[in-house]
Amino acid sequence: EAEEVEEVLQPHPSSFSSQVHEPEYTPLILTTITNNLPLTLLLLGHPTINPNLPDSNGDTPLAHAAKHGHLAIAEALLAHPATNPHLGAQIGGIVGTPPLVHAAENNHLDMVQFLLQSGRVYPDAPDRYLRTPLIAAAEKGHTEVVRELFRLGGGDVDVEHMDMRRMTALRVAARNGHEGVVRFLVVEIGVRVDLGRRSGVKLVEEVRELRLEGVVRLLESAGGNGSGGEIYEFF
Repeated sequence: EAEEVEEVLQPHPSSFSSQVHEPEYTPLILTTITNNLPLTLLLLGHPTINPNLPDSNGDTPLAHAAKHGHLAIAEALLAHPATNPHLGAQIGGIVGTPPLVHAAENNHLDMVQFLLQSGRVYPDAPDRYLRTPLIAAAEKGHTEVVRELFRLGGGDVDVEHMDMRRMTALRVAARNGHEGVVRFLVVEIGVRVDLGRRSGVKLVEEVRELRLEGVVRLLESAGGNGSGGEIYEFF
């Protein structure tokens, strides 16, 4: 076993893609991506292993486990005493993607639950594009993930947070026609419909232009067609 670990620890070129800008993966990241739990455990038991060492994009082994939904490997990584789920957020000026953003974006509900219940990740930690787990899940229409973020993340989930595109979770869900997410946000959570407007256009009018009538009805029923209340000018 020791010889096997030493062999794996030697540098290996990644063979996962032929693209020019392919990330450089560490041995631990390779075993994580391939969901090789036995070899991952061997690596984690090696005295020289750094469980936080990211790839060339800044993503750590835990981030890769979250991205691919490999729960057993994520549990092993988080159980390692040296693992810090917040490291890798910025390595050498390269900002990686937090594990919870990966899990939320890829609809890995069990991974989202595991990470939040561990108490060791920030429910609202953004990626390099300022997308929080909530925005990432809302953009893909993952209603149950959005629900769990609020259930387990509590008051640490900011519904008014905007990413680099000036998108809130509600706006990005509405523009993509994700009625389940919109319904949850405006009906169950009570998110204000008119958090922002584009060049004087309210969200409901913007969605109507996209001919997403189901979302239009939801926004109108939540007061999105009215003129009362303050409207934040983001554009």
